[in-house]
Amino acid sequence: MKKQPLLYIYVAFICTIIFFSFVSCKQKTTQIDPEFARYIAAFTYGNISPDSYIEIELAQELPSVELNTEVQEKFFSFLPFIKGKT
Repeated sequence: MKKQPLLYIYVAFICTIIFFSFVSCKQKTTQIDPEFARYIAAFTYGNISPDSYIEIELAQELPSVELNTEVQEKFFSFLPFIKGKT
C-alpha cells in the first residue's frame, strides 16, 4: 500500500522533468533591429563556424577607410565576444 504514493511522486517528478526539458529546448529567435538597415546592407547570419569569416557590407562607403586594410577604430561589438580584426 505504501508503494503507490511513491509511484505517484516518481511519475510526477518524471513528468515535471520532461515538461521543463521541452520548454527549455525551445528555439530562440533573434530579432534584428530594422534601424540598422540604414547602415548595414548585408551581413553573415546564422550559425557560423569558428573558422569562418563574418562579413558585413555597409550601406554607404566610409571615406576615411581604405579597402582591404585593417582599421584602428572599433566599428562593431559582438556578443558573445569574439576575437578578430576590422
